[in-house]
Amino acid sequence: MRCRWDKDVFDAAQKERSEQEEMYLPDFREKPSRERASIAEQAKALLEGKHKWRQTPKDDEWENVGEEVEVETNVQLPKMER
Repeated sequence: MRCRWDKDVFDAAQKERSEQEEMYLPDFREKPSRERASIAEQAKALLEGKHKWRQTPKDDEWENVGEEVEVETNVQLPKMER
């Protein structure tokens, strides 16, 4: 019985292995993620007019996207000794 070699499956597995190995490189955290461009690329796109500037919302303009959480405001915390 002979096994067939499927190049597409091999290439997909190789790509996934290399992406997983990238996480263990020393400079991994310094590089931009695959989902997000670097700050320099984002700035260039803004200057070229490819993207529109979106201003950060102010405190009272934040959109509630999750569950509301009740927070106690009158809580006295004990002082910790160092």
